[in-house]
Amino acid sequence: MLRALLILTIALAGSAVVVAKVYRWPSVYEGKQTLAVERLDSSPDGAFGFQSDGYRYYADAEIRNEDWRSIMIVCEGLRGAIRSLPLDLVRQELAGDRRGVVRIFNDEGAYHEAGGLAATVGTYRPHGGEVLIWTRGLLEPDPEQGAFRLAKARQYDLLVHELSHQATGREFRRLPTWFSEGLAEYLAAAHFAPGRYSFKDPAESIKTHVKKYLGDLAKQDRFGIVALKPLTGMDGRAWAENTRRGTGHGPFLKYVSAVLLLHYFCHLDPARNHGEVVRDFLAALRNGQPGSRAMVEQLLRGRSLEEIEDEIEKFWNAGGLRVEFRG
Repeated sequence: MLRALLILTIALAGSAVVVAKVYRWPSVYEGKQTLAVERLDSSPDGAFGFQSDGYRYYADAEIRNEDWRSIMIVCEGLRGAIRSLPLDLVRQELAGDRRGVVRIFNDEGAYHEAGGLAATVGTYRPHGGEVLIWTRGLLEPDPEQGAFRLAKARQYDLLVHELSHQATGREFRRLPTWFSEGLAEYLAAAHFAPGRYSFKDPAESIKTHVKKYLGDLAKQDRFGIVALKPLTGMDGRAWAENTRRGTGHGPFLKYVSAVLLLHYFCHLDPARNHGEVVRDFLAALRNGQPGSRAMVEQLLRGRSLEEIEDEIEKFWNAGGLRVEFRG
């Protein structure tokens, strides 16, 4: 397992020591496959409750043990995967009363009553710090067992996506929505098995991920995605409203734009393409700089969003994902 490494190259210049930082992107991240799990005596949302090192889990319908195990491995591995990236995204530890909470609902009404957003099957609630999942998005009924089983074809994308919001939501009060959503999709694309992530070829992982959700639309000679100006201007409320009112593949197109923009700043930015610009951007946010100003100063650095759109289109059009930014 390779982790993000910080290499310190020290050169002596007279009596001075010059330290140059070089950030290296990880190749893979392998989360723990064996976990210590405790059954909870009571659950506020149903009869089924468990806790592992960093999370508490509740469900209002029975879930098979092997699926509980996979869900828990995904949850416990997520923060480690984020930490493996050279971005300084996650610092806080989860333990005791600070454990993350994941609630799984079989009943759609109960999901929405708990705070699940309309037209979604997964929601992160910033105020409560909880991930809410409607089983329609994660599990499928098993008539023979009278229970629910994990829908393997989804590759746990939904759970990874919402857990990403939970992890970063604990660290940043005002993380720009496009960044939060782009990171969530980046991690979902990299996740290939419970708790396991491949960062060897992020572009290929993202292309496969996008094509999985867009189907025939992604096979077109050129398909439109959301332009960067309206994308970066969306707050959480506008993002949710766009999802609620969208039809077909429409709501997913903004996620495509967000993950391609994140990928650009992490891997394609001509100045520093190993995530350094993103690290500086996040450092500015931690220091209280507004997101709009941090983006201009740390990410754009004198360039326009239209210029970056051109660079992104050229890269992906040559790489088999023929996108076109549209308003």
